[in-house]
Amino acid sequence: MRSLFCKRLVACLCMKQQLSETPELDESAMRHDWILAAAVLHRIFAITFSAILVGGTLVFFVLFAVHP
Repeated sequence: MRSLFCKRLVACLCMKQQLSETPELDESAMRHDWILAAAVLHRIFAITFSAILVGGTLVFFVLFAVHP
């Protein structure tokens, strides 16, 4: 298992060295990675916020329906 991890790490580092030879490509790739990370975080927060909003609304209505 460790050997497989080490091989993948070496392959990844070799790819990074090839990308860093062209600074324009490296900056573009980094910008794309940050935009993708921001989109993923935005999606996670939106789903969480929606779930809390819907859950809170349901609790609110159930409490009023059950309470005499």
